[in-house]
Amino acid sequence: MPSTSYVIRAMAADLLTPLDLTVIPNYRNLMPEYQNLEYYVKDGKTYAVPFDRVFYALAYRTDVFSEPPNSWAVTSNRAYAGQIALHDNAYSRIAYAALMIGDDPIQPTRWDEIRQKLLEQKPLVRKYWKDYQNGMELFNNKEAVVGQLTDGRVRMAQDLGALVG
Repeated sequence: MPSTSYVIRAMAADLLTPLDLTVIPNYRNLMPEYQNLEYYVKDGKTYAVPFDRVFYALAYRTDVFSEPPNSWAVTSNRAYAGQIALHDNAYSRIAYAALMIGDDPIQPTRWDEIRQKLLEQKPLVRKYWKDYQNGMELFNNKEAVVGQLTDGRVRMAQDLGALVG
């Protein structure tokens, strides 16, 4: 199950074979926004179909924020220096930096601005976590007040008593 970023690179390198959608009967049952995604189609042929989608939520400690943050820009706010936890994943980092500058997170184009945004953000980050459990523990242990978690890990943290939203 390759990620979107891998599929895009593999398609560009002609490493994939187009799918025969006639032998995938449930394709027609996918939500329309998952069908014929332009970044999975090349020369009119579909090379990938989404299997699932992982949502990396903008997580925050509810005992620190009186209102939920409404932008990923909070992860670049110097007021939270040393208390920001982000997923250590290039695709994820680029996507959210693209969102912060108003670029397309799936197919970004403003690379110099994205790079600059990430360089500015880096000294503010307490930890770039790789393991989902570790990311959640940063919030549970009050080491992080804002950052990134999957929506499932936010719910797990809440079940463990963490004041995270």
